Amino acid sequence: MVRVTSLGDCQLRLKNGDYLSQRQTQVLQGVLKGETAREIGAQLYISPKTVANYTDQLKDVFDCSKKRELIDSVLSQGLYVPLMSAKSMGIDLSNSGKV
Repeated sequence: MVRVTSLGDCQLRLKNGDYLSQRQTQVLQGVLKGETAREIGAQLYISPKTVANYTDQLKDVFDCSKKRELIDSVLSQGLYVPLMSAKSMGIDLSNSGKV
């Protein structure tokens, strides 16, 4: 579920009812697209180190130790990030749900 906080600003709702922050959601979008910390940072006007910090927070939220595990966890839980489709990420969900 997604909560729109203002025009164009969305937050991803987790299964436990909590919401990711707007910035966490933005960083997660970039991670799911396969962008580097530098690319995500440039789009959000934050440093790559800050992106890495948000990525670490996301790994904690999803109880993962690696970025690949984070991606798998997000997709396996049926969560999605607003304004992003699986096709635009190059993910074929028709094959047993594997990335």
